[in-house]
Amino acid sequence: MVGLRASQGGFRKRVLAPAALACLLAGTGSLAQAQVWMRADEEGVLHFSNQRQSGQDQLVLRSAEPAEAALPSDWAQAPASADMERAAQRIQASAQFDAVKPAMEQAATHFGVDHALVTAVMAAESAFNAQAVSPKGAIGLMQVMPATAKRFGVTARPGQSVERQLRDPETNIRAGTRYLAHLIQLFEGQLELAVAAYNAGEGAVMRAGNRVPNYRETRQYVVKVLGLYNALRSPG
Repeated sequence: MVGLRASQGGFRKRVLAPAALACLLAGTGSLAQAQVWMRADEEGVLHFSNQRQSGQDQLVLRSAEPAEAALPSDWAQAPASADMERAAQRIQASAQFDAVKPAMEQAATHFGVDHALVTAVMAAESAFNAQAVSPKGAIGLMQVMPATAKRFGVTARPGQSVERQLRDPETNIRAGTRYLAHLIQLFEGQLELAVAAYNAGEGAVMRAGNRVPNYRETRQYVVKVLGLYNALRSPG
């Protein structure tokens, strides 16, 4: 995931700039009290903080529990915030999303995953940049690790390594969506656990007792992906 610049008392990232979707909803930050406040300023910058910074902030994670506690079990059904609604509208109106939408819808339908969830994961992982490569070696739109791709059906061919194939949007989306479907099934439909496992690995979720691991990046990732998912699937 792309790094997040820290601002005073919180976190700051430009979301869906007019010319590109670079750095969409990506980053890490402290969730010491398991609360996340969010607001969008007039320049389209989305701010996250573990404490309220202004009267415009919205509490998007409503929990006073310690950081090691699980996210609310009904988080995936929570109403979308106005800021996430606006982010979803920008995504749906973007050329980058239009370019990958057919392949995304095909993979989501084939593997039985909600289109909106695949979109939210892709937005958080790569901002729809098919050439994105993370420092850890995750590749493409869904930021798939080569080992994961091999596990879920991508095999090396003459002149076509797994890494090279993952730069192809359709191959990448198919592998990432198949993995996401596996995680949803593994964690019995608990989307917050499936999303956490997509970020931190299924082993990390299991070691945490089938709860969202107490990793700052993972907990904020779950908040952002599921918040965007709620907005993308909202009618209208």
